Amino acid sequence: MIDTHSHILYGIDDGSHSLKESLEILSIAEANGVKDIILTPHYIKDSKYNANNKLKKELLNNLNKELKNQNININLYLGNEVYIDEDLPPLLKDDISTINNSNYLLIEFSLGRKPENLEEVLDELEEANIIPIIAHPERYLNYYKDYNFFYYLKERGCLLQGNIGSIYGHYGRKPKKMIKELLKRNLIDLIGSDIHHKHQDFYSHNIEKDLLKIVKDERLVRDILTNNAKRIIGNQTI
Repeated sequence: MIDTHSHILYGIDDGSHSLKESLEILSIAEANGVKDIILTPHYIKDSKYNANNKLKKELLNNLNKELKNQNININLYLGNEVYIDEDLPPLLKDDISTINNSNYLLIEFSLGRKPENLEEVLDELEEANIIPIIAHPERYLNYYKDYNFFYYLKERGCLLQGNIGSIYGHYGRKPKKMIKELLKRNLIDLIGSDIHHKHQDFYSHNIEKDLLKIVKDERLVRDILTNNAKRIIGNQTI
């Protein structure tokens, strides 16, 4: 598995509080067979979650040095989980990070209301040659059972990233039902932990086995868990 969504980069959002906690999370991930993790701290314009790319790279360098010192063998890739906004393209140079400097950008919506001007945002991203990855679509309860909306996002070129925790009911009954239905409809492209803190038990699940029970297709499970993420990290087409 390649974890495509995490809040392990410390001290800049509501995720890991410290270098020590980040290392503890990564040690647990390695012990459960995870070798590649994309770091996606929140970026919300005009909020306290707005660390620029220079700071994020400094923190990543610190984290990689300590991983080497402690012999924790995990590959880390920098990205962001960016709150949807009309003015994202101008922020790409200095403020927000696509995944591993690719054309793929992880984007989140409000959990409590539908995004405004969605078509305009998607148009702007398309003009900037950015491919949106929509974080945890199963958690947007304003779109609960609105599968046409997610088909629309896919038609617009978006990818959808589901959360491991949703499969196991971490966010409640409705997201659990939604993630399973989205998987069955072949709408989910990627899986991520969305891990914030060391006490969250996401990496110990046998996610490959449990995904296979839902989608009944080994090839599709491999794509969701690993292959699509490899393509994104390598800036290849999915």
